[in-house]
Amino acid sequence: MLFFILALVITDMVIKTIIYFNFMDLNVTFFNDYLGFTPYINQDQMSIFNSTFNLGINTTTLTILNSVLLLILVLLYFRIKRVFGVDRHVTFIFILFISGAICSITDKLLLGGSLDYLLISRWICDLKDIYLYTGFVYLVIYLVKNADTSGSIKDDFNKVKQLFKLNSNTDN
Repeated sequence: MLFFILALVITDMVIKTIIYFNFMDLNVTFFNDYLGFTPYINQDQMSIFNSTFNLGINTTTLTILNSVLLLILVLLYFRIKRVFGVDRHVTFIFILFISGAICSITDKLLLGGSLDYLLISRWICDLKDIYLYTGFVYLVIYLVKNADTSGSIKDDFNKVKQLFKLNSNTDN
């Protein structure tokens, strides 16, 4: 798992380093500005939640929040692995989320923002965003495909309790 996380993070960092030092002035668009390459260091919004909800959270606070989220993701992965076991799909989903979180922290620490460069339908993003969105879509598909509709809401609550050890009975 660590190998894949490092590979994704290093890929993101190498691409951004090459763009930062060589292609910051390049701006190429296709299909009436629907797709393109438009490097931009986003130091204003720096987060999809920050821009969507117009929160105005500063870089330091976002870095701390991303670090806490990263810690929660890692702990949650190992807890789920220990309690329920994980398959390759769950592992891949966590690899994408953890890699995205590390890339986000790295961007904020090194650039004071995010180096976005891919233009898709008038939305500018980077590889980190693709990791996160792919992980989210994969998670939704995985949950829908593997939903246990035969159980009750009580069964679901018992699984959550078991995950967080909120009850002493772990046989459920």
